Amino acid sequence: MQMSFVYNEINPNLWNTFTASGGTVAATNSLGKLDITSTVGSYAVARSTRRVHYKPGQAAGVRFTYVFASPVALLYQTAGLATAGNGYQVGYNGTDFGVLRAHGGKSEVRTLTITTAANSAETITITLNGTAVEVTASDASGDANFTAYEIAQTDFSAASFYADSVGDTVVFTGVGVG
Repeated sequence: MQMSFVYNEINPNLWNTFTASGGTVAATNSLGKLDITSTVGSYAVARSTRRVHYKPGQAAGVRFTYVFASPVALLYQTAGLATAGNGYQVGYNGTDFGVLRAHGGKSEVRTLTITTAANSAETITITLNGTAVEVTASDASGDANFTAYEIAQTDFSAASFYADSVGDTVVFTGVGVG
């Protein structure tokens, strides 16, 4: 697979982006540009929506180009192949340059089972990790599965979670290891 930031845009079909506390992800000169602020907890992440699939007996290779900012104490800058809890990356941890091998990490998972479905247009507030997210539920005629589906279609990236629905249950999966 080949990934890039063509036409100076971030195609949401190819990239998931996550930011907090003033971090930004942008595309400039067909390159991805991730910036953070000096605020504690500031971050910027760009992840491919495509995955490398392992086939037994075959190898997977990766090539990438990354320009790091000047190393700064307490600033973490990496690039490479990784999931939320596993991977190989190169970059800076503060002012130290090296290779990171992460393994065995697990993302936080939370579930919400809908016991009373929306039966008219209404607003639902869901709070994850202290971040309130407003969900607009349409008239679903009391169908808990549909209400769960509508909740899962909402963007929970501000709370650092993905959302999926399975029947009448919404499954929230943390973006990072929690």
